[in-house]
Amino acid sequence: MNTAAPYIQPEYSLGSINATQKLPLHARFTLFLLMLWTISQIIAAVPALPDGLRMVLVRSKVIIGPLALGLIAMSHLKTLQVKPAFRMLGLFVVYSVFNLLVRSEPNWERALMISAWATCFVVIPLSLSTPHRIREFVRLSFSVMFAATIFAVVAALWAGDVSESGGGRTRFHFGMNPNYFAVISATMSYAGFTALLLTRSISRTLCWIAIIGGLVLTVLTDCRTQLVMLGVSFAIYGAYSHRRLLAGFCRLILITGSLALSAFTMLIATPVFTIEQTNEISSGRFLLWYSLIKSNLGSGELAPLLWGQSNIKLDTGIAGWRKLAHMRFDAFDRNTETTALFQRIAFDNAYLDTLLMTGTIGLILALLGWWRWWKALRPDPSDSIDVQRSKGIARGIIGGMLVTGLFASSWPAIGNVSISFSMVLAIALTTVVKGAESTDGVVSRAREAWNPPGRIR
Repeated sequence: MNTAAPYIQPEYSLGSINATQKLPLHARFTLFLLMLWTISQIIAAVPALPDGLRMVLVRSKVIIGPLALGLIAMSHLKTLQVKPAFRMLGLFVVYSVFNLLVRSEPNWERALMISAWATCFVVIPLSLSTPHRIREFVRLSFSVMFAATIFAVVAALWAGDVSESGGGRTRFHFGMNPNYFAVISATMSYAGFTALLLTRSISRTLCWIAIIGGLVLTVLTDCRTQLVMLGVSFAIYGAYSHRRLLAGFCRLILITGSLALSAFTMLIATPVFTIEQTNEISSGRFLLWYSLIKSNLGSGELAPLLWGQSNIKLDTGIAGWRKLAHMRFDAFDRNTETTALFQRIAFDNAYLDTLLMTGTIGLILALLGWWRWWKALRPDPSDSIDVQRSKGIARGIIGGMLVTGLFASSWPAIGNVSISFSMVLAIALTTVVKGAESTDGVVSRAREAWNPPGRIR
């Protein structure tokens, strides 16, 4: 052996730090709370579940989850801080809460929901502070999510409550609201994808079954929003790949999709895409948005446009506004009135929701916040494969939420499974990656360091 040859000193990577460390009891309890909060509604959605247990799980999602986050925050007061990647979103939250509370009729429910949402950006970095904890969170969440989804499908097949037809569409719902089941199946697919990349303790075969099975189930629900979310998330991750052919193909898909969306937007209300056709493509959302804008901003007053509306008006007589079943019925039992803690109107557009609630100022702050977070995850040539994967997963989640925000509920949706699970994971990965980058290259590529002849290590 040539003693003068360089000695390779491998450095720790994101995938190997604390790989065998046993978590203390309080850390495991925290992971359990986070797991319960992110997937409790999936378990509660199983048709064969007793009503009592169903109610406990639903309320644990809406009440116990934010309460647990608050308790964790209170126990770490000395170390609480907003990470640089999330500071602009923190400014958006502060402005939004101030906006909602200084009105003549304060909107306490909305302010509380936004505050609970913002707590995630402070508490998650404390709870999932190491790669090992993130892997454990993914392992627990994926395992329970996969088992609950399979059980829900089997129970629905046994009961014969599988699909429904109407409006020229046949949608498979497996005993639930079709859109809600689409959220569950899409989340399971992406959870399987992240488990495949981040954990080694879960069978790769099981992960692939979740990825492909979740995608097939999402297709069967005929929910285009969740299919777009999966497509965008996977494509953004692929754009980070160290394999040039795959990265180039995914970038081509993203560029083509962006151009197609831009062209579609510019051609609305033209002979190419009439208002009626656009409304049909958007499943009636386009006229809903038109109705909301006309009702609330049609007067041309500057104050509501800048500051937002104190009381959102819905004039159902404008532009043939359609009735939305999920505004009246619960996702778990489609024949029972909802008793959700936070009663809100589903605009089916996060950007319009933010514009009407907090005005142009709030919308600009929100977009700047998302952009700051996105920019914090920009790729670097020195990134290891593990860091590339983590950044790709986090950016894929952010991109998926931003694109589907055009057709989905508002961002601070505490009860949305895909948003809650994805947000927890994206926040944790961002924190670990950025924290590691600032500690003398702990997660950089293995570097060659020359070991002089005769020097004893």
